[in-house]
Amino acid sequence: MALRRGDEVKTAKRSKETDNILLCSRKGLALRASLSNDMIRAQLGRRTEGVIGMRLQDDDEIIDVVVNKKDSEEDYVLCVLSSGIGKRFRCRDLTEQRRGGKGSIYAKLSRENENVVAVKPCGTALLEQRLLRSGNPNANYLSRSFMVGDLEPDDQFMLITTTGAVVRVEASVVPFYKGRFARGVKLQKLKEDSEVIGVDLINKRIQEDTEDSVELVNPELASEELPFTGVGTESDDSEAVKDGDQT
Repeated sequence: MALRRGDEVKTAKRSKETDNILLCSRKGLALRASLSNDMIRAQLGRRTEGVIGMRLQDDDEIIDVVVNKKDSEEDYVLCVLSSGIGKRFRCRDLTEQRRGGKGSIYAKLSRENENVVAVKPCGTALLEQRLLRSGNPNANYLSRSFMVGDLEPDDQFMLITTTGAVVRVEASVVPFYKGRFARGVKLQKLKEDSEVIGVDLINKRIQEDTEDSVELVNPELASEELPFTGVGTESDDSEAVKDGDQT
């Protein structure tokens, strides 16, 4: 793929023409489009620049891409902000658009220098991604068989901070919001000069090797982090749905 000056490849995903794609920006905007709707022309040569998926502001950039099945009700996404705030929402809650649009708000940013750090699939999209990566010949069948719209209670994800701490958080404590303008809840209380810079999901139903303990990148600095006291009470503009109550 040919790149312009200042551009870089963010990610590469497996997809089908019947899938939807969610382009997520650092400033909290996302564009949901159908791959069959001229989103990407498969016949383009490998040395071409491609087509515009989402038009960004000058100070914005794409941070991640989520691929999910069209019209699926089981594809959920985890969104984490640099301030340690997070939430889960459903891809289909965002209006489908054509490529080249500016997208719609999926994360409410209210603090100076606050950005979206990660947008990760945490439903069937994650399961299928893990199975395909494992090379399992029954990946498509298994991904349809498991109902994982809700993460299992023992599933976790890791927050990585600028002070070198790696914090494990139970996925079940992250609420699901019907409204895309919901801000979310505090996942980890951080020091004033610290922020989240990375997130990774751990799905124990598929990866058995995640039983190993997590090592701190910098134990001395990490020990200065304030202790995790559970999910906070950040204000939001919409109703949160508890696990098991999604409809």
